[in-house]
Amino acid sequence: MRTRKRLGVDIGTTYIKCVEVTRRGRNLVVTAMGKTATPKNAVQKGSLANPLAVAEALRGLLEEMGVLGKTAVLGITSPDVMVKSHRMPLMKDKELGKALEFELAELVNFPFDDVREVSYDFAVLNRNLSDVEILFVACRRALLDPFLNCLEDVGLEVAVIDLQAFNWPRLKAQPQRVCYVDVGEEQTTLYVELEHTYKVYRILPIGGFHFTQGIMQAFACGPAEARKLKEERHLDFLLTQGTGQLSTVRSVFEQYIAGILQTLDFVRAEERATHIREVLDSVYILGGMAHLQGFQSVLKEEIDLDVAVLNPFENTATAEGVEIPEDFASYASALALAIRGFEE
Repeated sequence: MRTRKRLGVDIGTTYIKCVEVTRRGRNLVVTAMGKTATPKNAVQKGSLANPLAVAEALRGLLEEMGVLGKTAVLGITSPDVMVKSHRMPLMKDKELGKALEFELAELVNFPFDDVREVSYDFAVLNRNLSDVEILFVACRRALLDPFLNCLEDVGLEVAVIDLQAFNWPRLKAQPQRVCYVDVGEEQTTLYVELEHTYKVYRILPIGGFHFTQGIMQAFACGPAEARKLKEERHLDFLLTQGTGQLSTVRSVFEQYIAGILQTLDFVRAEERATHIREVLDSVYILGGMAHLQGFQSVLKEEIDLDVAVLNPFENTATAEGVEIPEDFASYASALALAIRGFEE
């Protein structure tokens, strides 16, 4: 009998988020969700620095959620994961896997002594009469092992490890030409798909932490008050009304915009379009920063595209007693990963 439950696990710098999805007939239903604070310094730029502390926090969260399923899908977002498109001679998928092993030294951007030190996978993007274009993803196995050990310590069986961004389109009914922007605590991830096909995956080294630091300088306050201001105040207020040094918080926001614009311009140029509107229909923002008042409208004005906060629960029902949280966009990755698990 096929397992009817999947647990999406998103271990972030600030919070650990989990969403349990259950198959009921032909439908997928969210049957539990929750989050807990990530132990301080336990996760750094997508790497697990303290597996024992994270395992303890995760165990407590699962008990609080009353999770019954044991099959988990783990999401990774790290600058140490390389993603690239690559062309190879036309061959079958099984042959591609074997051929890639011989090309690893040239494909990956880090040294290794043994292929067992490398974790990699690929997906076919396009085939023609002479060659095949693949999406190649790789990282050091040492990046994944602490995460795997952590989940195994709390009794979970990891069915899939995947990049979180690759699963965001699963949350939309018809994700045609879309850019996703996830503003995390330490980094911002951008993912672009055109007509269901990978186009760009990029991580910017700037996130909510840097914005909080800017608010601290602008309003001459501590981190707790800065986080409160970020939760309660409009973006325009944060950028203009501080009595301290405003240049830092403005600089951080300008870096957000510049990174997004640069990425979109790359897509436009690759598609040989005059304007990005010829290529993209929408931009969806997710993560905790997506709920910053005014962020959506200011971003829309700056990039001249339709911008919306991604509601991951728009197309997936929730069970009775499961309430959609106010910060719903921060659960996007965990839900998308849980849905991904039913494809295995």
